[in-house]
Amino acid sequence: MGHVRIMMSKVNLKKQKNITIMNYNFNLVRLSFFFIFGISSLSNGQLPQEVIEYQKKYPDDKFVRLIDEQLITIDLDKGQFNIEYKVVEEDLYLTSDAHFAAKESRSFSHFFELDEIEASSFNLEKGKYRESRVKDFKTKDRLDQSFRDDSKSINFLFDKLAEGSRSRIEYTVNIKDPRFLPTIYFAEGVPVISKKAVFKIHKDAELKLIELNCEDFKVNFSKEEKRGYVYYTWNAENTDGIDFEYQAPDIRNFVPHIIPAIARYKDGQGKTVDLLNDVKGLYGWYSNLVSTINTSPINPALETLTKELTKDKQTEIEKVRAIYYWTQENIKYIDFEYALGGFIPRDANDVFDKKYGDCKDNSSIMKEMLAIIGLKGSLSWIGTRDIPYDYNTVSTPSVDNHMILSYENNGKRYFLDATGRYQPLELPTSFIQGKQILIENGKDEFILDEVPVIEASVNYRKDTIELNIKDDLLVGSATTVYDGYEKLDMYRTLERVNKDLKKDFFEEELRLGSNKFLIDKWTENNLFEYNDIYSINYQFQINSYIQSLDDEVFVNLNLNKNAESMRMDENRKLPIEFDNKNSYSMLTSLEIPDGYEIDYLPENFEIKSDLMESSINYKIENNKVIYEQQMVYNFIELSKLQQTKINNLIDSIALQYKEVVVLKRIN
Repeated sequence: MGHVRIMMSKVNLKKQKNITIMNYNFNLVRLSFFFIFGISSLSNGQLPQEVIEYQKKYPDDKFVRLIDEQLITIDLDKGQFNIEYKVVEEDLYLTSDAHFAAKESRSFSHFFELDEIEASSFNLEKGKYRESRVKDFKTKDRLDQSFRDDSKSINFLFDKLAEGSRSRIEYTVNIKDPRFLPTIYFAEGVPVISKKAVFKIHKDAELKLIELNCEDFKVNFSKEEKRGYVYYTWNAENTDGIDFEYQAPDIRNFVPHIIPAIARYKDGQGKTVDLLNDVKGLYGWYSNLVSTINTSPINPALETLTKELTKDKQTEIEKVRAIYYWTQENIKYIDFEYALGGFIPRDANDVFDKKYGDCKDNSSIMKEMLAIIGLKGSLSWIGTRDIPYDYNTVSTPSVDNHMILSYENNGKRYFLDATGRYQPLELPTSFIQGKQILIENGKDEFILDEVPVIEASVNYRKDTIELNIKDDLLVGSATTVYDGYEKLDMYRTLERVNKDLKKDFFEEELRLGSNKFLIDKWTENNLFEYNDIYSINYQFQINSYIQSLDDEVFVNLNLNKNAESMRMDENRKLPIEFDNKNSYSMLTSLEIPDGYEIDYLPENFEIKSDLMESSINYKIENNKVIYEQQMVYNFIELSKLQQTKINNLIDSIALQYKEVVVLKRIN
């Protein structure tokens, strides 16, 4: 949605330093460094015993986080909030390539105003730690060609980091809006030796704590009230680092963390005001933000265009489709996060004039275009699949990061997301499947719905193949068809394929039998069409694929061992995500050569589970061997246990892939 950056990004700390903003107690930190650095005295070249012990305990980690502290102070004066966020991070480097952490940066923005920052490195010199304070802090705008926001980064370098070195960062941030409190994470990508988080909140404000994945995590928690404030304190020690894996769900799915929210507070007159107590409070804020857009008269050019686009369309759906596809093709996606611009769409007239915008802006112009022809579209807030929250559980801005337009026709709801290209009206973008959506329905009323997960039968590749044996060659013609998300994936790939390399691409993408598969010629149909299937017709040959012995010929008709591509790494520890459910089918006919008959035809095979279905069938018809393979993958995420089940199923299918048809010469 172009939401404001809350400076809570999580990265793989085994490769680079964490950029999470944490908090600290300054006196405690300075005292800890007095004891850590002030009395260390070692002979040249000798590492402190503490370093050696951590190297033994964490041999796969480049560094450990010794101290990770957060202090959030929430003051309230006559109904006005003053929120200060203090941070300390102390790291100890365990490897000789510690210079990887020399470059550091922190981000801030309109909502997160950096007040002060200090940083130092501590390096061993003649057996003692020597402090090197960072003096050069450079502030830069965070801009690129596809992203515009008010975020800035402050960049700096640690000096002479080496094995056994330490670093310390301290800074203070002023949070400008009470809806954007930082999340407390109890695990990082590296071991954390001491974790402390404190919320100090004025007694006239009520803090709501949403605990996620904390059931089996050991943390000491205390709550006390003194001198007009309530203190919430968490302490955790010796937390192991997180192992990040390819295609794993976002860490918020399994890392223990707490999302804080100010539920309500007393204003200057002592009246209780709800802020983020429930989804009603969040929607009330969102609704107020969007209430000021599209109040000016419609640009006549936009009105004329809309009517021209829809004048020959016979049904509402056709009109909506025309507007949706025009927006995808003509409004360039550029993400905006400038102050409240991360939440408020721009006027349709402005988007139309500039021909670019973010997800909110696309929704704004589509809503107005529908209104021009008397149809209703509803602005809708949603979190992409990497955010594992729903509005009933997390009624804060942390729950979503995206805006689309909802449209209802004859009881069916359509989800219009024009941030991509070639997205058909009937298919929601893959990254919002299964997510709860918040739909406007007036100033104070809203609808909660769920975007469906599209069935595997909609997202498919189908190969239809005719084969002939010519000497020792297997030659044939084929048509491969794509639809649903599989088609969209092909479109996105083909947009990037150089025209001169297209043959190479197709030989890799369409490969049958072996790496000796060669395409002679091909034609494409319906390339980049929104609603039609995309297909490729091609002629090919496969060298050295047929095996012969005496008067027998052996042909393996399992030309695409599709299931093998889904085999999971047995050493994987985390769940794995997929963009969508999908299916694959192959229908092949092999002409039985003159002078030959079928000596052996494999038995038919079928296996079914709630996760995956597979069938392979053979029959003889009109002097042809007819082979049919069907694969259905009914999942978009697999737990570790489910991955094992998938591998067991694939083991069974792999045995079938070894089966061959045997042709015997007729005497």
